[in-house]
Parts: sequence; C-alpha cells; structure tokens
Amino acid sequence: MRILERQTVGKDAWDRLVGDSPDGWVFGLYDWQELVGAVDAWGIVDHGFAIEDGGVLCAVVPLGFSRSGRWLASSAWGGTGPILAAGLHPRHERKILRHAFAHIHQIAQAAGALQLDVSSSPLTPRSLGNRWSVNPFVYHGLKDESGHSRLIDLTADVTTLWRDVTDDGRRQVHKAERLGYRIAEVDWNQNLDAYYRLHCETYQRTGTTPHPFAYFQGIAERIAQAGHARLWAAISADGAIVAFKNIALFGSGAYYHTGCSQGACLDDGVNYLLMWKTILAARDYGVRWFDVGEVHPGAQAGKAVGLRVYKTKFGGEDHRAFRATMTYPPPAESMATLVEQPHQPPRPWRPPGLGLCRAALRRLIR
Repeated sequence: MRILERQTVGKDAWDRLVGDSPDGWVFGLYDWQELVGAVDAWGIVDHGFAIEDGGVLCAVVPLGFSRSGRWLASSAWGGTGPILAAGLHPRHERKILRHAFAHIHQIAQAAGALQLDVSSSPLTPRSLGNRWSVNPFVYHGLKDESGHSRLIDLTADVTTLWRDVTDDGRRQVHKAERLGYRIAEVDWNQNLDAYYRLHCETYQRTGTTPHPFAYFQGIAERIAQAGHARLWAAISADGAIVAFKNIALFGSGAYYHTGCSQGACLDDGVNYLLMWKTILAARDYGVRWFDVGEVHPGAQAGKAVGLRVYKTKFGGEDHRAFRATMTYPPPAESMATLVEQPHQPPRPWRPPGLGLCRAALRRLIR
C-alpha cells in the first residue's frame, strides 16, 4: 500500500471517490479541506492523505491538526473519518482501515497530538445501513462517543410530513405566517455579508464568540458553488431578512448545517416556519433524508434540552451519529509549553450554528 498526500491525489480523483463511497459526505470533499485550511484564525494544519493499493485509489482520509488545541481530527471541522472506495470486499476494507489508522497514529505522534476525533454522518449509506448501530471505529481502538440525530424520511407525502409536526410546531408555523413572514431561497454569495451580520448578532446575544468571516465565505464560494450548500431566508412583511438556515446537501441526504436570526423575531415562530419550509425544499431537491441535527435524548437541563424540544417537533426518528475518540499520552515536552490561542476552534464534531439560539431555547423550556 502507498500513502499519498491530499494535494498529490488532486480534487477530481479525491471527490470522485467521496461521491461514490458508502462513507461519503460534504465534510469529506476536497474543497471542504481547502475551506478549513483557509481560515487563518483557526490555524489548522492539513494532514489529509489517501491510500493506494495495487495502483488503485482505495481510501481518502480528511485530517487536520490544531496547534493550539493539540487535537487531530477527521475532518478538522465537520465530522467524517476514513472514506473507503465503493465496492471493496469487507476483508479489504478492514485491511485498508488498519493501514489508515496506523498512519493517523504516526501523524499524531509526530505532531504531538493529545486526542484524535473521528465521526460519520448518519446520512452516509454505511450509517443508514448499519442495522445494529455498532460504532465501526471501536474496532480500531477508539472510544465510542456517539450521539443521536433526528432524521426525517422525505419519501412521505407533504400531508403526512405535516401531520408528524407536533401541535405546538404547527401553531408556531401558522403564527409566523399570520405575521406576514415568507420563506425564500437566496444566493449565498449575494447574502454573505447579511448572513454574517446576523451570525454575529446571534452569537454576541448569547455570549459566544462569532466564527471567522472566512469560514462562511468558504461555504459561499466553494461549497455552495458546487451545489452542496443552499441558503434559505425568512423575510418579514416589510421585506427585511430576519433569519437564515444553511442546508448541506450530498447524495441522498440534507442536513441543517448552520443558522442565525434576529433577536426581535424569536417569539414570532419564524424559526419554525423556516425549518418547515427548508424540510419541504429538501424534499423538492429529491433527497431521501433530512437530518435536523443532534437531539441529546439523555440531557436533563440546559441548552441540550431546548435543542431536543425544538428539533423533535418536526417528526422523524432518531438515528445513531457515530463519533469516536482516542487520547494520546502527552508529548515529552513540558505541558506548560501548551499555550492556548485566542481563536482556538471548538471541538471539530460540533459544527457551528446547530439551530436555535440560547435565548430562544430558554423560552422553549420555561
């Protein structure tokens, strides 16, 4: 087997494998790795590689290292893991994965990583076909840290989908409609500045540091242009955009990726109307599944409870969201040399803008 650096493989061959793979998802694409590396404030070092066996490309592995956080992750922002070529025999898959993780551990040792994080979207064909919900990463020495995501089957007709929305969810949708809000798909590039203003307002309102502008610029210029990100806006009766939802699309799945909204409209039901309309839009795009995001079924208090309440009002069923970690021994140098940087990115499997802002969540759980 031969290890190839990501840049050596090139975009076309890399993305072709991701597109055909049972493990493929947006966060595994070549341009997604380019996007993450271009966010200077995060300081991510790209270690992505591919595996060639007998002259045939058999796997690609998105991988990034945070110097400030001392973690290694696939990918460095947005969950994925080793992505295997389609059509491999199970024994060959196991052989490739052993080789992939052995090389990951070598990179971790050389970089001085303290932790490895990998994951898999519940929308990948392999996750959807995982009958017994066994985390595949545990067979390679990693600790299971899986969660639960709410997936909606979009093969149902619109009447059935609406019937599955809770009574309160339907009331909120009708309230926003009565107040004159309408929903429309908008161009990412043309609305990038407006999106970022609302993103900053949302995060500052909730006491959280906004993400760098370069992150959303990368989504607009790279991912949306390739057809893997679609932006929807809620527009008030006087024509002002008051909320956005950014939907990731790949294969048979759509994922509620990021979102933001004005504080003044939080009690108007606009986030419910926007979510409902984006679910229907995903159905019109022709995808099979809509991932509303993680629902934290075991949470007892706080933000996670509010997220569960909001996301489960749109029907669907819970699926496993596979995640796993490995902790490495501290490197030989003194731990006192590990300096935290002011713009250290958060844990890579918790993508930004998971939904309702904290202020709205507090209203839900009061």
